[in-house]
This record gives sequence, C-alpha cells and structure tokens, in this order.
Amino acid sequence: MGPCNSFDTGGPEGALVALPLLTGGAGRIADDAGTTVQTYTNTLTVPVRLLVQVVSGDPGELWRSDSFSCDVIARSTATFSIVPSGAGSVLTANCFDLGFFGVPETFTIAARAENGIVVAAVADPVTNLATTQNAILAEAVVSDLVMGFAVTLPAVRARAVLANDGNQIYHFDEVEYSRLPAGIDETVRSPAAGDYTELVLFTLDGTPGLLPTPRVAMSGIGLFSQQPNPFLPPEVTFFDFSFGFDCFTVVDLLALSSGFAGFPGLDGVLQLTAEAVGTPGTDAHDAAFGDGNSVRRRPVLGWAIEKRGAVFSGRRLDSLPLHLVPFLADGPPVFDADVFN
Repeated sequence: MGPCNSFDTGGPEGALVALPLLTGGAGRIADDAGTTVQTYTNTLTVPVRLLVQVVSGDPGELWRSDSFSCDVIARSTATFSIVPSGAGSVLTANCFDLGFFGVPETFTIAARAENGIVVAAVADPVTNLATTQNAILAEAVVSDLVMGFAVTLPAVRARAVLANDGNQIYHFDEVEYSRLPAGIDETVRSPAAGDYTELVLFTLDGTPGLLPTPRVAMSGIGLFSQQPNPFLPPEVTFFDFSFGFDCFTVVDLLALSSGFAGFPGLDGVLQLTAEAVGTPGTDAHDAAFGDGNSVRRRPVLGWAIEKRGAVFSGRRLDSLPLHLVPFLADGPPVFDADVFN
C-alpha cells in the first residue's frame, strides 16, 4: 500500500500537470467566446521537454487528443495561447529552440478540442523520455470575451516518485507518479439569484480515441450547517445524489442536485466520491482493460469557477482526505492502462 498522504502533498512543482482548455460550447464558462492562456515554468537549472497532449472533452470526439513537444530552457516559462476556431481551437505555443541556442520558438497547432484538458509530462530533451523531475509550475487564465471576466486556475499536478520507464504510458501508482484522488471535498457556496458555480471535472484513464471512453460514476453529498437560533445547536442538513460523466464535463452546481437550491447564498460542503471501477452497468472500460475487480476507484479531478455578483473567481478542487476515500493500492495500481499514446 502506498504512503498515507493525499494527492496535494509535496512541493508545488509537478512532473506531470493538467490544465483546462475552455474556449466555448460547454456551460456558461467561456461560451463560444473564450480564450485560455496557460503558462509552464521550468524551475530547474537545466532545460526540459514537455510532452503535451491536448485532450478533447467535446461530445463525439471520443476523448481524442492532439500532441506536440515544447522545450523550455532553465528558469524560463513557455506559454500556450488557445482561442476558438470553428468546432475546435487554435493553440499558439511559445517555446524554445534548444538546437539554436535556446532562442524563443513559436508555432501553431489546430486542436480538435473546444473544451478539454492539456496534459504535459516532463521529459529529457535529449532522449525524449519521460523523467522523474518535479520541474514544472503551471497555471491557466480563462477569459470570457463577452461576459468580460478572467479567472486564474492552478494546475492539477502529479509528483514524480521513484522511477519512470520513460514511455508515455503514465502510471499514477506511487512508483512513476503520485496517486490521484478518487474524490473531491470542497467548501462551496450555493448560488443566490443571478449567481452560479460551475465545476470543470475530468478523469485520466484509458487511451484517447479508443472506445470505450472512460466513464466516472459518482456518489455525492451536500452538507449545510445553519444556526437560526444562537441558543441552540446548529441545524445540519445533508442530502445525497449520484452523478456520472464521460472523460470531461462542465456542470452547474445546481444540476448536480436540486438540494443546493434550498440554501441560496450559504456556504456548505460538496463531496464527490467515485464509485469502484467495475460496478455492473456503469463501466464498460473495465471489460476492455481487464481490471474489473471492483477495487480501484477512477480518479476525479477539476476546478470550480464561481460568479458572485460582478465578481468571478476560480480554484482547483481539492481531494478527499485519505481516511475518507482510500487510495486502493492493493491489486492493480490506480492507473493500469495506456493513458496516452
């Protein structure tokens, strides 16, 4: 069994990082008028290469991805600017040319994703193999040109642990990378009239472009504590619900459960716990990869973007503590499949 720690331990740098790509089409966030600017800072004193996958979360895209490499010289920052283009987006990468004295290098790729995630793994620029270097600090700024807002979202990141075999089959098993959480535990404010909270959720499991796409089935709890009478104990109300999504989704908090509508403007707790992989009727992915042991849980990751009056804010969703949702390390690791080709 792995160490008793939650996902977000260790330093802020990662050996593999994930950031949202939001340019339109999903929910109210960046609805067809969005831009996403991502920054990747190399904290090391040597150059690194980023092996980048732009994974589509759009319906019908089958979780397919577009890939490229981006070299970053020591103590420098690479920038990806992503704007909408037709049914997808255009990504302009500002990297460095290590073959020509590390001068800045800019190139553009057409990505199929209108919404999705960008995953970057640290690699050796000479061998092009993934490494165990916790090198990258990353964040994204998502802007909506019509609504006139911008929010900053920190990266979801995995730390290098012991050794990496160098290929692009990423194992989050406390050997190559730190484990990913199977749940989310966050303080949320149930929106008042005119406000909203939208969650950007995704999972990393399976091979982009191959059926079946990874599906997450989740159990949810909303909990609110009120004290209408200061002379009496607080009144605690909770409700439960279920929710599922394929690969990636943008979902309104009120769409998760109508229970949140009963506490407008109040702060509460949202817990989302992934069901065990292999639950009959909810997970065809197990049949393909042969890990239907009903033991491991599919990791759930993401961010929240909130509107409160004229103020917008964003944050990464934190994982559940270990004692609430264990990282099930017996049997297959949390990631047992070819995550990216």
